[in-house]
Amino acid sequence: MGRSLSYKSIIPFALILVCVLAILVAWRNAGAPFTGKASVISSKIKPGVDSIIRSLRSGDVIVRTGSGPGSELMALMNTKNKTYSHCGLVIIENGNPFVYHCIGGEENPNATMRRDSAALFLSAAHSLGFGIIRYDLSSQQLQRLAHIVNSFYSKHPKFDLCFDLKSNDRLYCSEFVYKAINAATDDSLYINTTTAYGHTYVAIDNLFENTHAHFVCKVRF
Repeated sequence: MGRSLSYKSIIPFALILVCVLAILVAWRNAGAPFTGKASVISSKIKPGVDSIIRSLRSGDVIVRTGSGPGSELMALMNTKNKTYSHCGLVIIENGNPFVYHCIGGEENPNATMRRDSAALFLSAAHSLGFGIIRYDLSSQQLQRLAHIVNSFYSKHPKFDLCFDLKSNDRLYCSEFVYKAINAATDDSLYINTTTAYGHTYVAIDNLFENTHAHFVCKVRF
């Protein structure tokens, strides 16, 4: 009789499959210009989400449940809560919430860090639901965070296909949030990492399975 695989044993396979899938999608889209089509498709939001958008604050993290095999593989990298597969960091600019996030694939063919309106990021066109996470950050830490996020964005980092924590010129979604918030708090353990089979990475559930974070809301479409 064969042994069933535990979630922990699946993680290294998920990492490899995510890398392979991302590389295949990047190869498929190589040289294709970004048309902005995704922005048009996802301009509508679900009723009630607009009130959530108005309640967003700088420093909030939005975790999103994606659809498709790539999102399912990303969710497998979580060890405690496998609900979410993508995330972004909110910064309020001139009274409007923008979400900074690192993503590749068909949603973002050029694989460069994005700065999207909250309405676009929370569109049902891109997800099956989302959650809003809030941290116990001081006003000084929030100011520092805004500068750090803008610094990352100004360098136009590409999506990290290999999920390597050592590089800053290439970032994946949860790595970006982890590095930005830990730098703003000057605490390398504010958000922790996950290690499985010799590979250390930041899973989506690392962002909320800690004492500094709480969910403001959870929405399913």
